[in-house]
Amino acid sequence: MGELRPPAVTVEITNPGCGDILKLWARFDGETVAEVRYKARGCTASIAAGSALTEWMTGKTREELAELTIPLIDHAVED
Repeated sequence: MGELRPPAVTVEITNPGCGDILKLWARFDGETVAEVRYKARGCTASIAAGSALTEWMTGKTREELAELTIPLIDHAVED
């Protein structure tokens, strides 16, 4: 958990239904994610999802990150 300094890329995602907030920081080495950190405010599931997402993102290329879509996540949850 925590933050990364610029030039890390930052994104914040909110769930208006329950008020959860997830903020991610990613530092790239060329086209590959070198380090990811996050902060979450919400339920235990949101915090766990943020942690899992940082693990999944580390080492991925920008192209691989672009493949993470809601339909892909929904399919993974169904399996």
